[in-house]
Amino acid sequence: MNLKKEIIEKFIDEYKSQQSTYKEFGKTVFKIVRTILKNNEFRHQSVTYREKGINSLRKKIIKDKRYQELKTITEIDDLAGCRIIFYLDKDIERFRNHIYKEFNVIKEEIKYSEDEYNALHFVVTLNKDRLKLMEYAKYSSLKCEIQLTTALYHAWSEMNHDIIYKPQKELFNFDKQTFSSLKKEFSDVMKDHIKEAQHTFDFISYKVESIKQGKQVFDTKFLNNIIHSESNNELHENLALLHKYIQEFGDKTPKELNIIKIIESALEKSKPLKTKPIQMTIGHLKGYTYADVADVCLDILNDLRYFYLEEVFNLLIMLSIDKEPEVKKKSLEVLSHLSKYNLDALKNIGYYPQLLILGKIEKWSTEQLIERIESITEISEELLSPSFEGHSMKDYKTFSIQFGALKVSNDLKEIRERTVVLLKKLYLLVNDLKRKQKIIQTLQEATRLPDRGGYDKDMENMVLENTNALIDYYISIIPNADNEIVKDIEEDAYWLSRRFDAKKLTRIKELQSLISSNKEYDIFRVFVGYDYYVTEPEKADPEKIDWEKVDTRRKTKIQEFINNISEENYKDWERKILLVLKNYSFPEDQGKFWHFNFFLNELGKQKPEIAYKFLIKNEVKLEPFLAHLIAGIWESRLKRLVKKLISKWIKEGKHLSECALVFDYVGAMDKSLVNEIFKKTKEIENKDVQNDTFYNIIRSIVKNYPKHENTKNLFINSIKELTKNKNWYWIYNEWRSRDLILKALTQVDVDTIFENLLILPDIKYPAEEVLTPIAEKYPQKVVSFFYKRFLVKKRKKQEDHYDAIPYSLHQLNKPLGENVEIVIPEILKWFKKKDSLLHWEGSHLIEAIFPAFNKILEEELIKLIKSKNSKNVEIVFNILRAYKGEEFLHNICKEWIKEYPKNDDYHKKIFIVLSQMGVVSGEYGFVKGFEKKKDEIQSWKKDKNKDIQLFVKKYEDYLDKRILFEKKQADEVIELRKRQFDS
Repeated sequence: MNLKKEIIEKFIDEYKSQQSTYKEFGKTVFKIVRTILKNNEFRHQSVTYREKGINSLRKKIIKDKRYQELKTITEIDDLAGCRIIFYLDKDIERFRNHIYKEFNVIKEEIKYSEDEYNALHFVVTLNKDRLKLMEYAKYSSLKCEIQLTTALYHAWSEMNHDIIYKPQKELFNFDKQTFSSLKKEFSDVMKDHIKEAQHTFDFISYKVESIKQGKQVFDTKFLNNIIHSESNNELHENLALLHKYIQEFGDKTPKELNIIKIIESALEKSKPLKTKPIQMTIGHLKGYTYADVADVCLDILNDLRYFYLEEVFNLLIMLSIDKEPEVKKKSLEVLSHLSKYNLDALKNIGYYPQLLILGKIEKWSTEQLIERIESITEISEELLSPSFEGHSMKDYKTFSIQFGALKVSNDLKEIRERTVVLLKKLYLLVNDLKRKQKIIQTLQEATRLPDRGGYDKDMENMVLENTNALIDYYISIIPNADNEIVKDIEEDAYWLSRRFDAKKLTRIKELQSLISSNKEYDIFRVFVGYDYYVTEPEKADPEKIDWEKVDTRRKTKIQEFINNISEENYKDWERKILLVLKNYSFPEDQGKFWHFNFFLNELGKQKPEIAYKFLIKNEVKLEPFLAHLIAGIWESRLKRLVKKLISKWIKEGKHLSECALVFDYVGAMDKSLVNEIFKKTKEIENKDVQNDTFYNIIRSIVKNYPKHENTKNLFINSIKELTKNKNWYWIYNEWRSRDLILKALTQVDVDTIFENLLILPDIKYPAEEVLTPIAEKYPQKVVSFFYKRFLVKKRKKQEDHYDAIPYSLHQLNKPLGENVEIVIPEILKWFKKKDSLLHWEGSHLIEAIFPAFNKILEEELIKLIKSKNSKNVEIVFNILRAYKGEEFLHNICKEWIKEYPKNDDYHKKIFIVLSQMGVVSGEYGFVKGFEKKKDEIQSWKKDKNKDIQLFVKKYEDYLDKRILFEKKQADEVIELRKRQFDS
């Protein structure tokens, strides 16, 4: 007997002595599995068990030399086996979870192929709890293979084994060509028929389950339960479920119930309910609010809008004036969808929705029209649109959006004419300028041609007719219109003259002439707005504009105004200037008045007596512009007078913010006055005024800091006051000289800055601009600052928005990265504390500072690995896991493997580190990602270290399993989508 045969027989003898035990073990696993199937109501064809036969084991050992290297028979995985045959593939995945609960899983293997056997195999042992029991103790060293497959896959496998596999050698040698053809045909059966049938069975089961659940949702009891929900959390959950099945099946509400009434009742029920937190195992999350419930209700209304058109419209109108801003906004969106020219709706019901909506609005009272003006303008924009929209799916993955020009008809003309009449009526009813402007902007929709072309002559003629009618209307309202309205009309006239042949716009010249002849508007257009055609609209060309020339031309005009102002015509100019301010709205109009601010400043410099007189007489009306006017006078011969006025205001507690801003404007500093402003501001109770004033003090100090270094304490004290008010907005100021003052701060000063920035919900670019110069001087303190932010986050509720550590850094990483010897040890201190969340935050801070890694960082981590301390190795794992498996991690991973060549737990961690990836796209994104990971590791095979080579084999095996798993998941999703689309 040769040595090989001796080894084989030794194994066989060992197995013979234990075969009955393996049989009992297989039966034990069978009983456990059968209980799981029964208790969880799994549909399955059969469950069987077996112990391996002697001859089968002998053939296996002879065939595979690896088995001859085993020390004991217990190392073989499948001496005991259990097979479960399901009907549906989805049940295999569901049963998988139970295997992990009930057994100790040693190995999991996916058998997945287009044209071969498909199954899921596990190698398991009994878990610790069972092994504690006397009757199971004897199985402690035994393993069992559990096979999960479907009836279709099993039938194919059995036939393949009996017909193709068993007789392969003798038949193949007899007729190679025919047998190879039969073998391929067998594979084609799996690919073209078995797998297709299995996917179809799974889809049919999915649809049946969906119908069952849908029937339960549309049951009278469930629908009535929605109304009687006791919390918004319950309401939201039930309505979301209802919405899901409405999307799938449409409205299946029983005849005795009205779904719109159910939604109305749900909204009414939700409004007074208080928000309750949602209890979770990890804590509690913020509960759903009335706005969240309304959001789901509005989604349902949107889906049902054409089925209950009038009822949906009425409910949307009521919600569009809701006090909750989010509800109001979403309601207007759904109203817009309802009014839109939708291709499918046009094919089925024509212009019925638009005509019905118009008819209902026209019956509203004057009070209702004014109250619902936002809804009317939102609807009117859609009614005046010359285009339709639609969407369709060509196949399961191709979604196409369709656009086109509407076909001109009497109905369409009527809709547009009635909409224009409605808007004109509304314009006369409202007095608010912003609403009037919105109505004018909406009327302008009637002059738009379809964006994507493709329209005929009838469309062009209709729009041109609407445009000329609008020009007539403009001419009629301009004499009594505010300057802001005239400006909107002028701008529209400019674009109309570019869009259409001027000869076809019968009164465009008359309109432009009427605007040009308005002298008071001529002043307004110079002072207000950003537009490039403010002085010569007829010559403006957006593509050739010289911005410097436009600005110069505008300033020249302003100088002409200043030259013209005198004591003799003061009253007339005062009236004109105040007319410019008539409709000023802070802060939205602030930017539009840049040239007006320039005018006031120049007026103060050049004609301080007139400017001062204007200031004194109109102090309140000029409040948003005071700083510009005072700054001008400050730089004139009347500086003493205006300084006295500022002192008076400070004592009275008036215009403190504007007074503080003056010193930023003039580029000079009166420390005494600024100190007085600071002291007075601390005394007042209005937090908004305090915040604005301290903000402007900071601006002025920073602007003048190089010349007034002794104001640093005032800068710090102003930030302290803002911190008391929980205000951090000072960081958004763009300071040219900020680095000078920030770099001059002491450690105590820096602590004041940090105390303020602890309030900040997240560290973004403006905060980084503050922290960067500080980090250059005090990198250690910046790291400590982030640790303090972490402690703040720990104290906050889970639903509060607060990011302790920024996800990425834009410029702060540079000074911190340059101080790696200080920064790394400081962050590593975090890992000494027993707090996994802190470890996670520390790892991501390191990644944010060193996004492309760092040689010193790598050396530090390798030192931790070589320390032979398991806690240090865990630190390395946490840090490396923060990266996305980039190739620059390979060197440190190799060192880790060399240091721990036999540690499987560490190797699994390295698998995790190396296999991570960033954002993937496409159905097979993860498959491609893991394939790329395989490519990246190929160079490791050339490494002379045998431990590295062995690791690569294991890692490739791990990646192959992940690739197979992800491909199976993707294929199943695709097959489901295909069948959903086909159905």
